[in-house]
Formats: sequence, C-alpha cells, structure tokens
Amino acid sequence: MRIPPIDLTDIIKILKREGADELTSSLRSPGGYSIGTIGILAEWNKIIKVLEFDLIPQLAKGGEIGNLLPAAKALSKSVGALSLMASQFLSFVPGPIGIVCSIINAIVCFTSGNIIGGLLELLGCIPGAKFGVKGGCKIATTIGNKVIKLIEKNPELAKVLKNWEKIVEKKDLLTKDFNFTKIKEATEKIQKEIVRIENNLQKPVRKLDTCASYDLNFNHLTNKRGIQQNILGQTINKGQQHNISTYGISGTTSPQAVIRLWK
Repeated sequence: MRIPPIDLTDIIKILKREGADELTSSLRSPGGYSIGTIGILAEWNKIIKVLEFDLIPQLAKGGEIGNLLPAAKALSKSVGALSLMASQFLSFVPGPIGIVCSIINAIVCFTSGNIIGGLLELLGCIPGAKFGVKGGCKIATTIGNKVIKLIEKNPELAKVLKNWEKIVEKKDLLTKDFNFTKIKEATEKIQKEIVRIENNLQKPVRKLDTCASYDLNFNHLTNKRGIQQNILGQTINKGQQHNISTYGISGTTSPQAVIRLWK
C-alpha cells in the first residue's frame, strides 16, 4: 500500500536535542548517574539514531514502504523495554520516552498501511491527548504544535481528518490510552485551520501580457496611387525593391523590441 509523504524530521530534531536534555536531567541524581541510568541513555540514543537515519527519511518520501515494518516493530519493542527500564529506576516514564513511543507506534501504523491508526498516534503526542504521555514535559507543547502543523500542511492526512466523524465511530481504534475529548479538540482545531487556509487561497488570475504591440501590416501605409509613405512622410516608389530589412527589423531581433520603419 502506498502512503503519502509524512515528514517527521522537525520532530526528531527536537527529540534529539531538547528531548535528550530533558531525559538526561530526569535521570541525574546527586550522586551522578548509575549503571542503570547510563543504560537508559544509551538505549535512547540507539532508538533516536534508527529513527533519524533509517525510518523517518524513508517515511518522508512516502510510497511503498512496507519493507520498513519489521524495523519499525523491532524499534517498538526496544522503546517498550526502555519505558520499563525507566519506570523501574524512576517510578515513572519520562515525557520524552512517552512521545518517542507514540512516534514509533505511528510509524508502525503508517508502514502497515493503517493511516488512521498512525494519525491517532501522532495526535497522541499532543499534551493530554494520550494518557501514556507525560503532558507536563518541557517539549510536549512544542511537539504537539509540530504535529498539528504537519497534519495541516499534509493534504492526504488532512483529507482523512475530514472524515473524522466516521473514524470515531470505530470505537476499537480508540484504546484506553487515548483521551478522546482532547483528541477531538485537537482535530476540530486542525479542521478549522485547514478550512481557513483553503478559503484564503487566491484563485489564479490568467493575464496575457504582450507588452507593446505593433501592426506589422504595411498595407495601411500605401495610398491609392500606389505610393508608399514612411513615418517621416517621405514618399517611396512602390516599384523599388524593399524587403523587411529596409524597415530595420532583424531576423534575430524581436519586432516588439526594435522596430525602425525608415532607413
């Protein structure tokens, strides 16, 4: 199944920088980093690297990307293990890890042709839209705004949202992890913005600008007696041989650019 290009590049950049800083800060203790926390950071870096260099560039191209599904599922297991590790050391899953979970789940859905499920997972990155994501993390709002802009500018994803009423009827798509009220609010906001953008699109105006134009029919310069007159009023015997070069029009020069009707 072919999927539209879905570019998550800006989101992965935020996770790589601000997300890593926030995760590092949450794992830091007065005594420094333990072996367990160092392992969490190492696993995080591996996951981000696979996303940045393997999955997201291919997803941004769109098309037939079903071959990425095994790698996406493997990465989903890795981030699941990472969440478990973090909860054991911190008694909670830091916000950046929760967001990465949603991103990877979205990629799994997209690569398997499940556009609706992928959309739900992306919307789950918006603060409060998914219970599994810690909405209070510093990057949550920034990521959420990026997700909204991504959907607004993606015609194929926006088209899916236009049928939102049909989507929400399928209750099996909404698991206990999703905050349906929050997702509905985000969806309505996106739909309104899409309508605004469509209404503000200027209709193309076709204008044929030919600049100055000249009548190259010289019949009007001939009087009834067979005598031609040039622009200066001088008479020219019609019997004389005058071709178009007489009037200063070169074969390599645009008649609209240079026209000289006298010698």
